[in-house]
Amino acid sequence: TENQAYIQSVSVFNQRIDLIDASLADVEEAVNSLVEVAAINAASPLDSASTVQLIATNVVDRLTTALNVEVGGRYLFGGAEVSGPPVQDRLVGNGGGISPNDVVGEVITDTAAFPSTDGLGDLPIPGSLAESTALLERFDDVFQGANSIAGPPIEDYSFENTFFNGEISGTLIDIRLPNNSVQREENDLLVQGLRDIMQAAYILSSVDLEEITDDDAYVQLMTGDDIAREGALDLLASGLADIQRVRANVGLRFQQVRASEEATLAQNALFNNQIVDLENADPFETQTRFLNIVKQLEASYAASSRVFSLSLVY
Repeated sequence: TENQAYIQSVSVFNQRIDLIDASLADVEEAVNSLVEVAAINAASPLDSASTVQLIATNVVDRLTTALNVEVGGRYLFGGAEVSGPPVQDRLVGNGGGISPNDVVGEVITDTAAFPSTDGLGDLPIPGSLAESTALLERFDDVFQGANSIAGPPIEDYSFENTFFNGEISGTLIDIRLPNNSVQREENDLLVQGLRDIMQAAYILSSVDLEEITDDDAYVQLMTGDDIAREGALDLLASGLADIQRVRANVGLRFQQVRASEEATLAQNALFNNQIVDLENADPFETQTRFLNIVKQLEASYAASSRVFSLSLVY
């Protein structure tokens, strides 16, 4: 009975694994399509630069669809405590009415609701190295955690409070094996990958690369610099690597659970054979064999009793 319960739980686990892998595969495919066109235009805008914005927007939409999949009323990528879609639609407001697109609009402009601290004002099209660096820093604050701890109203302009509604830390998937060990994949690597991919995609979807006339500003925005300032392409590469690692880890969990399931199925087959043998036993033959064993035991006890009662006196 315990084995049957475990086998059933493995079936549910495998279903979730399949959906996770399919969703992450879709994310990976979408990001690769953006990497290809962005890499071609990394050093300067070519003819395909005009499509970067469109593809970047498409990546955001595909990622939203792929990661908002649900099983049995539970969002697969949301975590244990999340009842709504984990990835916020770019056009839909959060609890405070602010949508991801609103945040991006505030990032590239200088408003009273979300004032810039770099003193450069509006940056719809960066015109210098300093402006590109400042724009990257603004997006960093949104997606890499700084704004989420800044308090109201700035905290709404953050990955945690507007772009991603799932658990930031926690468990993506887990299962307890019959030997009481646990196969678990944590959520942190996935979340970091999403931070980087979404940051890069929103940067590229909000800036018209063909309008950037300063070469240094263009290269800075796309590939960053040598002092750890990541550009859009760097963020895409690091985010994609994280998603690929999550897929590999999930695949490893699947193989380990599969091996445990096969062992349990083999054990169940053995148990079932033993049950069949017991159910098919001849009751008269069994009684005869049992009586013979009883007689043998009684004879053995009698012999032992005579040995123990021997005396040198009598």
